[in-house]
Amino acid sequence: MTTHVFQNRMRGFRQSFEQARNGHLLRDGLLMLAGAEALHTLAHVWLGVSGLLPRSDPWFPSLTMTPELNGFAILANALVTVGLLYWANRLRR
Repeated sequence: MTTHVFQNRMRGFRQSFEQARNGHLLRDGLLMLAGAEALHTLAHVWLGVSGLLPRSDPWFPSLTMTPELNGFAILANALVTVGLLYWANRLRR
């Protein structure tokens, strides 16, 4: 019974290792980061639409988020998202 469990776990480790070696793990990680970055971009879009700008954050008192700075953040986040998706797409499937 225990040898069967051990063999199943070893088979799972080998499959995980093969996936990592084939680039699947890197591609999945890049897709996860692209999704997080897209969500961050949508948060900046929501800030712009909701009328909460200009905004000063108590964690960063020297930084005031203006609509212009928010527009730059939206553009930068969108470019990073597209770059991550492009990089993930270039990896082998």
